[in-house]
Amino acid sequence: MDFLPVFLNMRGRRALIVGGGVIAARKAALVQSAHPDITVVSPVVKPAMAELAAQHDFVVFRRQFEDADLDGVSLVIAATDDEAVNQSVYRAAERRRIPVNVADQPELCSFILPSIVDRSPAIVAVSTGGRSPVLARYMKSWLEQRLPFGLASFTQLLGEYRERVKQALADTTQRRRFWDRIIDGPIGDLALNGRSDAARGAIENALTDWDSSRAARGCVYLIGAGPGDPELMTLRGLRLLQRADVVLYDRLIPTALLQLCRREAELIYVGKQARSHVVSQQTIGEMLVERAGRGQIVARLKGGDPFVFGRGGEELEALATAGVDFQVVPGVSAANGCAAYAGVPLTHRDHATGVSFWTGHMKDGELDLPWAKMVPTHHTQVIFMGLRSLPVVAQRMIEHGTAATTPAAVISAGTTVAQRVVVAPLADLPGAAANAELPSPALVIIGDVVGLREQLNWHGSEMVTELVGGAEFPFPSHID
Repeated sequence: MDFLPVFLNMRGRRALIVGGGVIAARKAALVQSAHPDITVVSPVVKPAMAELAAQHDFVVFRRQFEDADLDGVSLVIAATDDEAVNQSVYRAAERRRIPVNVADQPELCSFILPSIVDRSPAIVAVSTGGRSPVLARYMKSWLEQRLPFGLASFTQLLGEYRERVKQALADTTQRRRFWDRIIDGPIGDLALNGRSDAARGAIENALTDWDSSRAARGCVYLIGAGPGDPELMTLRGLRLLQRADVVLYDRLIPTALLQLCRREAELIYVGKQARSHVVSQQTIGEMLVERAGRGQIVARLKGGDPFVFGRGGEELEALATAGVDFQVVPGVSAANGCAAYAGVPLTHRDHATGVSFWTGHMKDGELDLPWAKMVPTHHTQVIFMGLRSLPVVAQRMIEHGTAATTPAAVISAGTTVAQRVVVAPLADLPGAAANAELPSPALVIIGDVVGLREQLNWHGSEMVTELVGGAEFPFPSHID
C-alpha cells in the first residue's frame, strides 16, 4: 500500500484550509463533516467558500499563509492556484509532522482524501492512491448502489448491543459467530428494512436462546473457487469464505481470492500437481475433521467445481463419517470457464448436441478411457488435466475412429491474465502444444466447436495464422 488507510477523529480538533476557491470549498466541506474547528486562510474568498464558512462558523483570515497558522493544527489542506504557496504549506507542515494534503498533487501529500460512501456511522472509503480520482468515483458509485441506506441505522443498532453481547459471551469466537448469525440472517433483514424495534426484540431473543455448545461445533464449507478469474467465484462462496477461521486451499487458487479471507484466518496450502503431492488426499480429509473438531469454521477452497474431478466427494465422505457438519458451494467448472474465455462453445446446435468430461490423469503411463465412445461426432470431448497425456489421447482417439483433422484446442491457465490457447487438428495438437511450451493447468477440448474460436474469441490477444497439417488455425501471438 502507498497509503495506510485510517479514520481520524477530528471532533474538537483544528483543521487548516489554505485556499478560498471552489476546490478548497469542496475539501473544507468534506473535512467539516467530521466536526473539527476549521480555519481558512486565503487572500481571496470565493462565494462557495464564503457561504460554507458562514454556515459552519469557520474562522477566516483574508491574507497570505504564514507558518504560524499551523500552531495547534491537527490537519492541513492546501488548495490554491499558486504553486509556491502550495509548496510552502507542504514544507511547513512536514517540518511539524502535521498531516498535509495538497489538492491534485499526490507528491505533496502525507495523506489523501478518499471517495466516501457515507452511511454513518458506517463509512466506506475508496482510494486509488491519487492516481485516478475518476476511477475512485466510479468505485464509489458502484458501492453506493449496493450498500443499503438502512446500513446506517443497522450499524447504530449493533453498537447498542456490543457491550451486552460482550458481557454475555466472553469467548471471542462465540461472539463472532453470534454476530455472523445476526448480520447475515433474518434479524439483519429486519434492521436494514427499517424495522429497528422488531430487530431489537429478535436480538434479545437470540441472546436468550444462544446455545453455546451447539455454536461451538465446527463445520466445513467446501467451496468451488472457479477456474482462475477471481470474479468467477460465487457470491455465496465469497460470503462463507470470509467467515472461515482456517482455509485449506489448492495451488490453483488465485492470490486475489486469498486476500479476501479474514485477516485472522489461518491459510494452509494443500496443493497438488503432477508427480508432486504436498499433502495426501487422506491427510486433507483428516485435517478437515480435526480442525472442525476444534470448533473452527473451515473453508476448503478448491479450483473449479469441487464435484468435477475435484475429489470433493471423497472429502465429504470423510466429514460425513466423522459426523462433521458441512455445506457445499458449487463453482464455475474449468470446462465451462476456460471454454467460454477461449471463445469455444461446448455445445452448438449446428456442431455439438452433447458434451462429455473426462480425466486425463495417467497412472503408470497409461490412460484407461472408453475410447470407442469418445468419437466426437456432433459431440464435444473435454479432457481435464490432459496436457501430459495429450499424445496418448490423440493417438487413441484417432485409432478408434476420430478424424485426424478434427479441430482441437489446449487452454492453459484459462480465464486468467496468463491464459494461452493453442488450436490445431487433433493429430498435430500434441506437437503444437509442446512447441508452445504450455504450462499446467491445461484443458483439452476436441470437437467441431473448436472451429468457432476464430470467430467467437473475445478474451484473446492479437492472433497470427500458422499452417498446421495443411490447414489454417489461429494461434495466439503472445500470452492473452
